[in-house]
Amino acid sequence: LLYDLTVISQPELVKAFEIEGNQVSTRKNGNYLYTVTNKYSYNYAADGSMEIMPTYRDGGLTSALKTVGLNQVLSMPVYNQSVVSSITVIDITKPEQAATIETFNGSTANIFMNDKSLYLVENIYEQDKSQTNIIRFSLQGMQIGYGASNKIPGTINNQFSMNEHKDNFTIATNIWQQGNNVY
Repeated sequence: LLYDLTVISQPELVKAFEIEGNQVSTRKNGNYLYTVTNKYSYNYAADGSMEIMPTYRDGGLTSALKTVGLNQVLSMPVYNQSVVSSITVIDITKPEQAATIETFNGSTANIFMNDKSLYLVENIYEQDKSQTNIIRFSLQGMQIGYGASNKIPGTINNQFSMNEHKDNFTIATNIWQQGNNVY
């Protein structure tokens, strides 16, 4: 929900948007609000099929509920295939404008964002090793573009394990009983 607080005692609802899933994080950059969500595929339809794609509503409770189309999903070579993540962008100065939604297979647990990039990070634990999956998206207002992805050894503690300086992304990881790494 987006409210106009010009008159603080009388907040005015100017935009309602909802997307199915668990909220990972939200960031504001200039006039744009970026929200990252995960939708886990635990739900089964009445016919026994799995409901994988998230539903969303842009324009309030009276607007139609829509489903992100399978042809709109960016396919990523990631570990966790039972989750889809979505990045939603809303221009807070133009509440009548439709939100932009970028959906991809895979999960995210932490994010790092600056003016032109959004990094989504997920720790992966497999048998005898731990890794961190990193996906970078470029940001330009309402435009979201896939940039790159990679896996590195170890896991991060939280969002403060990441930084970017002069277009170089830095991430600190830890491998249990082995030590720390900086990439």
